[in-house]
Amino acid sequence: MSQFYEDIKTCQKGMTTSLWMMMNNNNYGNMYMLSILTGKRVNKLLQHIKEQNKNGCKMVTRGLDLRVCDSVEDAGMMGYYSSSANQVVVCCNRHREPEELENTVVHELIHAYDFCRFRQLFYCKVRACSEVRAYSLSGSCSSPDELSGFTSKEQCLKARAIASTIMACKKSAVSDVHDIYNTCINDEHPFKSSPDHHVLKPHELPESDKVVTN
Repeated sequence: MSQFYEDIKTCQKGMTTSLWMMMNNNNYGNMYMLSILTGKRVNKLLQHIKEQNKNGCKMVTRGLDLRVCDSVEDAGMMGYYSSSANQVVVCCNRHREPEELENTVVHELIHAYDFCRFRQLFYCKVRACSEVRAYSLSGSCSSPDELSGFTSKEQCLKARAIASTIMACKKSAVSDVHDIYNTCINDEHPFKSSPDHHVLKPHELPESDKVVTN
């Protein structure tokens, strides 16, 4: 455990570690971090993402980077996926425990996976669906601390998904999350296969559902 905190301190001093490159080039300079980020869930996602890359959807070609986040744009974020940069960024200065770090990586890789799977993240309902899936599949709203102030796990997950969707989708975020919740909470791809009725169909959404800014 102490190595985790040493690695976090190293990152907080301003060093950026490209974990994707570490995995591919066997550069294990940050051993404890690597053991967390090559766990079962992350590996499963990376395998599917690599397959999608082979099929022409370049979703994480620039890697998975661990860095200090201190700009106004990323205020409060634990990490983020940038489809324009083809990169997942994990904010090392905002993680206190190894489990937090792993959950953040899973959350952002779900977004990367959904970007290629749905290819329509500029639709508000698709974005809302990806947020519900990312929070659920990364293990959010599972601890007593996270559930504090909520009457149920569902209420907690909806609140988090709305908060993450509202920047892009403004007034429709609340209704979007509620509309797609039952479908998307049961969509566990790529960890488990889901029945067809538990998979959102972006091609059936109206043009009016598009996000104003991507």
